[in-house]
Amino acid sequence: MHRRKHVKNKFKKLSAVGIDCISINAYKDEKSGILAHKKCLCKKPEILIVEDMDLREIAEGKLKLVIVSPMRIDNADGAPVSIIAKI
Repeated sequence: MHRRKHVKNKFKKLSAVGIDCISINAYKDEKSGILAHKKCLCKKPEILIVEDMDLREIAEGKLKLVIVSPMRIDNADGAPVSIIAKI
């Protein structure tokens, strides 16, 4: 799977990806979803994953700034976040 490398080469400043579905895990292939999480989160520089976003109001190419503010939870591997975007 070379998608991560391709995306990082094309978008040099990319530090996070937001998706509008519940998870990047594949419903019928959990192993590929786990691999996708590891490829994004366990390689430097990390690509943070924000799942289950409502992206209907955002036109393609119109995002100027995104701030992701996670809730701090001790010993957690994920957390709810608040997102502020400049369009």
